Amino acid sequence: MTQFIDRILEGIETGSLLPASYYATLDVELALNARDNHPTFGIEWSNLFKSIENAWECSAQPEPTKTKLYNIQKISFLLVSKATSQSELASYVSDDLDLITKANILGVSHHFLESLWNSYESGKFPYPKNLQIT
Repeated sequence: MTQFIDRILEGIETGSLLPASYYATLDVELALNARDNHPTFGIEWSNLFKSIENAWECSAQPEPTKTKLYNIQKISFLLVSKATSQSELASYVSDDLDLITKANILGVSHHFLESLWNSYESGKFPYPKNLQIT
């Protein structure tokens, strides 16, 4: 669990997880609209969010884990916001990474989360065009 968090932080810090060059050229409106208008993407994301947040609230996490999670949210938001001048996209990225990280900490595995993570791990923002979603 801690290794995964450290891997995310390292990926953010090195630029491999959230490459500024990719985000600077991303068609933000297209990507956000693709997510928002997809018939199942938002439903899957919201259902997982509710489930993971409920489990998270019931879990007792050590302070260093909470601090690292906060750093992932903050740094990812700032980097994407700087690269795109788009706080909405930065919020999506920050929320996605928060969801992925909490799920990993809690031991939650789901194909949708794996698709999100695989997209980020390849340096891309996950939206239906980039994912294998039906």
